[in-house]
Amino acid sequence: MKTDRKPHDVDDKRHLSIIESMQRECDEACERWEKLKAETSAAKKTYEAKLRTKAEYIRKLSEPAPLFDLWKQASVAELGLPEVIVSILSENGLETVGKLADWSGSGKALTDIPNIGEKKAEAIERALEEFWRQRGGKDEE
Repeated sequence: MKTDRKPHDVDDKRHLSIIESMQRECDEACERWEKLKAETSAAKKTYEAKLRTKAEYIRKLSEPAPLFDLWKQASVAELGLPEVIVSILSENGLETVGKLADWSGSGKALTDIPNIGEKKAEAIERALEEFWRQRGGKDEE
């Protein structure tokens, strides 16, 4: 009886089985590697975000304390000035006490503001004095 099977056919099947097994192991290792690579990438992004947060916190420590600068954010409307003066100041970009202080601090007179004459300038000065008096006279930064 003659068979078409050659003796090395058995070896070929065994080798093929070993190769298929090795390929499965390679595929599993690749899947694990891809998963770990994604996890590592996510961990790196988290780490970098934490570093940025820390750096921002440290940077803010060197900035002036905001509690001392809150007065700068007060609206000129809070000064109790007549609406016409508040409108003039706002129209000229001086809508906060801080901006008004910067104007005066730059060496400009209140009368240099368009449509602000002596009487309006005096009203602004009195309102600012009252503003500082209510805050305990702390008109320094």
